[in-house]
Amino acid sequence: MSFIMPSLFLFFLLFVPSTLIMAAPFCIEDKGLSQECYYYDVNQCRKEASKISGYCAINREEVAMTKGNGSFCLVDSSLIPQCYYEEAQVCEEEAIRRGAVCFENIKKERSDAFREERDSFRHKTER
Repeated sequence: MSFIMPSLFLFFLLFVPSTLIMAAPFCIEDKGLSQECYYYDVNQCRKEASKISGYCAINREEVAMTKGNGSFCLVDSSLIPQCYYEEAQVCEEEAIRRGAVCFENIKKERSDAFREERDSFRHKTER
């Protein structure tokens, strides 16, 4: 009997698909909550986020960052970041139009002004 439990655990680790272990690429964020990364579809993430006055964001552990010159990046269900945007509002408007998510390009240095601008714009458009 003592051999069965470790064997089952080892079987689970070796044969359960890695997709069940990995977190989803899109998360709901809200100032009062931790990230909820359950979404593989951007539009579903946006829909659920609007129900709690939150917003849909990328899971940085699941989306591979690429180099780009823009201060802001857009990513859709293809999970390929497109870092072409210098203004948060332009990026966010394009994200809404294309069913994508806009986020800060972490490979560039900046102040907290981005977060304030992004949050201000998101709260205007999600109401």
